Amino acid sequence: MNPVSALQRETPHEIHSAPKDVMAVQLFTLFNAYRRLVIAFCIAGLALSSLAALLMGPSYTATAVILPTFRSAELLSRDAPLPMVDATMLLESQVRLLKSQPISRSVAEQQAKSQSTETPSAIDAIASELANKRQFTYQRRTYLIELSFTASTPEIAADYANAVASQFVHDEQQKKLADRSVQAQRALNELSVTFGDQHPSILRARNELDEMRAFLNFGKEFVPLLGARDLEATGLVKAAQAESAKQNSRMALIFSGLILGLLAAIGIVLYVEREIVRRNFSRWFALR
Repeated sequence: MNPVSALQRETPHEIHSAPKDVMAVQLFTLFNAYRRLVIAFCIAGLALSSLAALLMGPSYTATAVILPTFRSAELLSRDAPLPMVDATMLLESQVRLLKSQPISRSVAEQQAKSQSTETPSAIDAIASELANKRQFTYQRRTYLIELSFTASTPEIAADYANAVASQFVHDEQQKKLADRSVQAQRALNELSVTFGDQHPSILRARNELDEMRAFLNFGKEFVPLLGARDLEATGLVKAAQAESAKQNSRMALIFSGLILGLLAAIGIVLYVEREIVRRNFSRWFALR
């Protein structure tokens, strides 16, 4: 029988699936030959990941919910319509601000001050830990940002999450105070034209404006750490609670060790087989 005509009588599905079936059989035969090696690497990866999970100890994640504000007082005071902006873009911008280095540094300084370790190395260590163990998530159809922090105890996780939220509340209050200061200065200039600089109401308004600016300058240097109740009283944050912190499962770490062991075994098997094939070809060419 002519092999070409026999091949032509096969269906296209059989023609294309035959090499895949052969390859699957070859791979199964290959790994069956090295099954002890594959099993040994999987067990080793599983053992190492289990040991790492045991040494790391438990971890807890506390979550605070932030309601960002997108409009300043200056914009709200205008009669013109506000520009339409995608809420997702605004949320992403707010998350980037929360992740920024100045906020991380400020929170690290406040945490170091509360722990009585205000050395540069301690502040750098806290800032690095804060950057590595925090996470921001948000839903596209909501205006809420979830701030999560992972630590060895639920109390530490809640404290760090609330510290970042406290910095956010402080920054928002500073923005509002700056907007009010600008509006008060504009109103004071208009009233001074009408009543003069020495009118009692003008003098009283100027004193209030000076106090506002002094408080604004003081807030640039001092950032108070608010407690859970004080944070929620602002209406901008739902504070993280140590009681509601979730204990993280270590199964993902253990499973990743098993996968890494399997991948390492596959790489070694393929490398060994390639070397064997290369040597056999070299011997075959040498004999010819």
